[in-house]
Amino acid sequence: MELPFITLLLLVTTEHAQGDFQCQKDDADIDWALYYKKSSSHDAHVFYADTTSAAWEKDTVSLGSTNKELGGMLYNLSQDLEKNNLIAYSDFPPYARAAIEYASKARGVFAFNDKEGWLISHTVDQWPNIYAYKPPNEKDKKAAVILCVSIKDDAFEHWGEVMDYQDPIIYASKGDSLDNYPALKNLINAPTTKTSPYVKTGEIQSSNPPTLTVRIFSKLPQGRIDIYSNLIALSLKKNLIVWSKPDANNRLLNSTCSSTYKVENVNQAKPIKLGTESISRKDDSSTWAISKAPKLFCMGNADRTEADKSVGAGVLCFENENVHTIFKKIANSAGRQSC
Repeated sequence: MELPFITLLLLVTTEHAQGDFQCQKDDADIDWALYYKKSSSHDAHVFYADTTSAAWEKDTVSLGSTNKELGGMLYNLSQDLEKNNLIAYSDFPPYARAAIEYASKARGVFAFNDKEGWLISHTVDQWPNIYAYKPPNEKDKKAAVILCVSIKDDAFEHWGEVMDYQDPIIYASKGDSLDNYPALKNLINAPTTKTSPYVKTGEIQSSNPPTLTVRIFSKLPQGRIDIYSNLIALSLKKNLIVWSKPDANNRLLNSTCSSTYKVENVNQAKPIKLGTESISRKDDSSTWAISKAPKLFCMGNADRTEADKSVGAGVLCFENENVHTIFKKIANSAGRQSC
C-alpha cells in the first residue's frame, strides 16, 4: 500500500525540480541570492534574501553540487533542455579557448517558463555549460561574484530591452516561448541599429514581497563612456567605490574626484579580505561597486579601463544595507586609491 504513495511523491518532486524557475536556498525557493566564489575553490560565500545580519551565511555553498542551489538549478536545466526556455550569454563561453576580444563582457543565464524565471548574472569564465552542467573549470582559480534573481513574466520584456544595449554574445538559446517575447527574440537575432546616447537603464522587480528592485545599466560600445562615473553615479546621484579589473597592462582609470559625484577605486596593490581569505586583484574575476553612504551594491562585467569604454557591458544595482556593509568591509580591507 505504501509503494503507490512513494511513487507519486517521487513524481511530484521530480516535476517540481524540472519546472521550478526560482532561485534556490537548499530545497526551497528564494527571491534572490548573492554569491562570492572563493579563489581556487568551487565553494562560495552566500547571502540570501532572508539573511538578517551583515554577514555571509555560516556555511558556504558548493557550485559543484548538482542537487541543490545554483548547481542544482543549472543541472536540472541541462537535463531537460527541450522543455525549457533559456538564453545564455558570455564573452568566454564553455569550450572557448579564450575570451572573445572586444566583445560585450555581459555574462549570465536567463531561464523561464510562461509565469516566472530566474536570472543569473556572473563573472565566471567558461561557465555554465547548460548542455552538460559542470562546476567552474578547475583551471579557473579566480574568485567571482554571482547574483541570482527570481522574476515574474511581466519583467521578461523589459529585461530583454535593457540587455539589448549590452549587445551580449549569445552562446545558447532554446524554447518556443521565446517567440512570445519580442525583446527576448531580438536578443538571439542580429543586433539592430541604435542611435545616441547608446545607453539604456531600467528596473526589474524580484518575484515575491518584499520585492527587490534591481536597476540595470547598459551601454553599447559606441557610447565610449566609463559606466560608473558617466552613468551610474549621475543617475543615482551617489558617490561610488569600485573594485574593478585593470587592463592587460595593469592600468585602471584614475579615481574621479573633481566631478559632482566621486568614483574611487579600491586599491589594486593590496589584496581584499573575503572572510579569512586574502584575494589579490589578479585572482578575482569580479567587478563590483558600493555607494560611499549606505546602501547601494552593484555587480557586473563593466570595468574602469580606457579599453572598456569601447566595449558593451552592463551593471546590476540594488539596495540592501547588510550587503552594503559586507562589501564596505571588503573594500576597506584594501583601502582606496587616493584622488
